Amino acid sequence: MPPSGNPRVESLFDDSEQELRGSLKKIWFRGDGGFAVGQFEISETREAIAVRGPLGDLAEGQPVRLFGTFEEHPRFGPQFQVTRIEIERPEGTEAVRAYLGSGIVKGIGPALAGRILDTFGDDTLEVIENAPNRLTEVSGIGAKKAEEIHEAVHAQMSLRDVLLFLHGYGLSPGLAQRILDAYGEDAPRLLKNNPYRLADELVGVGFKRADEVAAKLGIAPDCEERRQAALLFVTSRTIAREGHTALWRSRVLADASELLAQPAEALEPALDAL
Repeated sequence: MPPSGNPRVESLFDDSEQELRGSLKKIWFRGDGGFAVGQFEISETREAIAVRGPLGDLAEGQPVRLFGTFEEHPRFGPQFQVTRIEIERPEGTEAVRAYLGSGIVKGIGPALAGRILDTFGDDTLEVIENAPNRLTEVSGIGAKKAEEIHEAVHAQMSLRDVLLFLHGYGLSPGLAQRILDAYGEDAPRLLKNNPYRLADELVGVGFKRADEVAAKLGIAPDCEERRQAALLFVTSRTIAREGHTALWRSRVLADASELLAQPAEALEPALDAL
């Protein structure tokens, strides 16, 4: 049963995943791993609701689509539990005005955002992203400020593209945020090149999880990177379990062969290359 309170919010309660479009108005708390709690305004109803989940590095005023379910918090009441997000590009002059004036760029408030919009209109984001030197045409913006605006907006748009890439391959919000924190906008390129680096560079992400990511990215099961990652995994696992400081080559090959369901002799070149 939905909690009592605002009927417009109550009507949204459902056990199935829901989608909300709007903008993040306030961040109240940021925790580890991209977790955050904040206030979200639903575009359709203008209703302000509490949201929590992997909100990551989203800026206040950022237009997004949130996916998740409404839940009743025992202390704070109804909240939207976010399972994944899609960052949207601001569309229309008013949306861009609110976006720029929200504090996403340090030193830009509603007044300066208004002057930028008055100067460039519908081309504002195009100018910021691709011709930031033109921002100096606006009163109060010098070369340094123009570059700061460009970098801040570029970072947010890059965040959007990276999250779309990661969620597009079915990665969990928690893992997607950890990947984003570790690699930033280089994440798509690095993972396409070698997703098994996750097992080496992210604490708690072992071979099996990295292998799931690799499969979703279409990495060939017989590629050398996969075989080497499996060899390293079985070696470190055995050392941790049995306390050995050295292992027989045949043991490593046999364990990796079982893990990958591939012949041991096929793994020998990968072992030699380590």
